[in-house]
Amino acid sequence: MPSFEAPTNASNEPKSSGETPVEGLEKTEKVGNTEAEVLRGPKLVVVCVAFSLAFFLIALDQTILSTALPSIASDFDAVSELSWIASGYFLPQAAFMLFFGKVLAFTSPNVVLLVSIAIFELGSLLSALSPTIFALIFGRVISGIGASALFIAVMSLIARITTLKQRPLMMSIIGAVFAASSLGGPVIGGAFSDNITWR
Repeated sequence: MPSFEAPTNASNEPKSSGETPVEGLEKTEKVGNTEAEVLRGPKLVVVCVAFSLAFFLIALDQTILSTALPSIASDFDAVSELSWIASGYFLPQAAFMLFFGKVLAFTSPNVVLLVSIAIFELGSLLSALSPTIFALIFGRVISGIGASALFIAVMSLIARITTLKQRPLMMSIIGAVFAASSLGGPVIGGAFSDNITWR
């Protein structure tokens, strides 16, 4: 009578489950932030100070001319165009953010950061040397474009050089500097326009 044996090729080992979502996030974080990119210690402090100064310039340029508008109106005799001094800075700053965000997809943020600082300072120089109100508005537009690129480049670099635990602290420091410079802009602008010159 033939004997029947139970199949022995079935594996008794438990099947391995796939990666958990937490493990996947950890791997993504490691890939996005390699040891060569993440900064710690004094280097991170220096970069944080540099980024804070960059945001200080962006916020300061938003409000520093608010108390100098009477002096500007007196110099150029152009009261009707004064609103464009502020709009000429804010509009390109908002309009070009998506553009520079796309540029960062195929360009190093370090390059964008350096170019944005050059554009920002060029606009500030044109504004200071402007012979007419329209030249001043044009200079403010150039500064707004540079500020837009500067903002996007700094945000991209923060995501590259910090870990998830470091980012909240750095963002809070930069936010505090941004708020302080926004509040101090009118005071600084008024002091310059009254005692030195609005330029």
